[in-house]
Amino acid sequence: MYPCNECLENNWKFKYNNGFITAICQNCGNYIEFKAKKKKKLAVGVICKCGQAVLTQKELKFNKKKLKRLYYYTHCYYCRACRKHFYSDEFKIVNKDYRINLPRLF
Repeated sequence: MYPCNECLENNWKFKYNNGFITAICQNCGNYIEFKAKKKKKLAVGVICKCGQAVLTQKELKFNKKKLKRLYYYTHCYYCRACRKHFYSDEFKIVNKDYRINLPRLF
């Protein structure tokens, strides 16, 4: 975000209202309103950000170390051209027994 036009400071507070974002300067009270950007939904067959390949679904390896984490992913989306992995919440598994598996420090 650019500095404020009136006080030339970069101290903004943001509010989201029905697809629009209002940026309010903390120093002088000047405000700017602009449209929020929509996130691109990930799915199999969607073109990657690099623009060269279509995303495919890839199964991730499972090991016992994943059970010691707060969450882990079973699958991800993969681009063969740029070799980038995209993780989605639809493949996210949250460990409910995470606190039980923590090692004791004392």
